[in-house]
Amino acid sequence: MPYLFDENGYNVTVCDPPYAGYSTVPDLSIYADHPDIKGFITKGYYWNAQKVNVSDRNFRNFFCYSLTKIAPLGLQAHLYNHGTYNESIGNKRFLDEMKNSTAIVKDGLYRCTGINEEVMEDYLTLVNLQDMTTISDDASNNFLMIDNELTHWPIYFKEPEYEVSYYVDNEQFEREHADRYTLDGVNLKMENDVQIGSYQVNMCAVLQIGYWLDYLKEQGVYDNTRIIIVSDHGKWLYHNDMFALDGTDDYETDIESYYPLLMMKDFDAHGFSVNEEFMTNADVPTYAFEGIIDNPVNPFTGKPINNEAKSGPQKILGAHHPDIILNSGNVFEDGLWLSVEGDMRDKNNWKILEDNR
Repeated sequence: MPYLFDENGYNVTVCDPPYAGYSTVPDLSIYADHPDIKGFITKGYYWNAQKVNVSDRNFRNFFCYSLTKIAPLGLQAHLYNHGTYNESIGNKRFLDEMKNSTAIVKDGLYRCTGINEEVMEDYLTLVNLQDMTTISDDASNNFLMIDNELTHWPIYFKEPEYEVSYYVDNEQFEREHADRYTLDGVNLKMENDVQIGSYQVNMCAVLQIGYWLDYLKEQGVYDNTRIIIVSDHGKWLYHNDMFALDGTDDYETDIESYYPLLMMKDFDAHGFSVNEEFMTNADVPTYAFEGIIDNPVNPFTGKPINNEAKSGPQKILGAHHPDIILNSGNVFEDGLWLSVEGDMRDKNNWKILEDNR
């Protein structure tokens, strides 16, 4: 998509293209033969920009920890104060520094303490989407592609805001709003920290994107923009037995593993609707080019870009080996082969073809 939009006169910006150059840190040199394409790595940019001296923070904590341990046992929990050692929450420097914690400690099903540094690298990119956006009054055409991996982390956030907090206690909120996991008779199990954390991190990401879309509306550039939000895969979460193909806890046979998000807002579109047509995340280039680039052709394979291959059963490779050494280029480790046709939410429409694991 960046190549074709660039060749058709668009200003192209790409942020964090995943596994570019088959590297965990995107190799932006893949666009070297298209120098007009602007490439950026946003992951960690805002996190690193706001971090302060970690050593100063650690020295204070070590000193306060020593005082806590020599204090009477009845006072220790009060002095520890969930690792904040009673520093003023109103202190902005403290709010910045507390994010330097790189470990999360779970305390029950709805409480945790700490901040995960890798989560912050992706979270702060979404929080700062508005800061990254420049509004222009010219008549140029623009294409932006950005990858963000926040939703890969089953992390707790402070509810109901779904914001990062050093100390999270959602017990009361969850108790009072447990009915929100049931819709039209379908109930999502929320029985462990992965199920709960996955729900919360997705809520956080969707809300942050929503704040950015509201900003685009305020700036008058929402209607003249086609917006596609897509994920690369689902997640085996065992939320409901209706998604278990073989009735086991085999993560490759949980339909949720193959249930990625796909949302699209077309030019001048308003309202919200659900399209029950069978779709895949591979539809994205077709919808992105529609009405803009006639008869697009993949510049690397020479094949036309369309979604005609969706007719008939779709074959899916279920393999979870995210190793760029074993699985890179056009070499992929084999796994479980499945097929699906029709409504993918109905497990009767699925077949297990081969199990080569």
